[in-house]
Amino acid sequence: MKLDDLESQGLIERVEPNLGNVKRALERAQRGLQREFLESLKRKREIYSKDMALKSSSFLYHKKGHR
Repeated sequence: MKLDDLESQGLIERVEPNLGNVKRALERAQRGLQREFLESLKRKREIYSKDMALKSSSFLYHKKGHR
């Protein structure tokens, strides 16, 4: 069955896309992706800073001659 057949039977209605709605949906998705990306960077930075803090404290501990 073709779309024209379904339309002629009244089963479906052809609708032109509303560009305003499409644009808003794209903007919402983009903001969500940006927020997700920034949160992942923040998590990576926290993990990196904790890792560096552990490395520097263990380095200082060994540097003082403690074993």
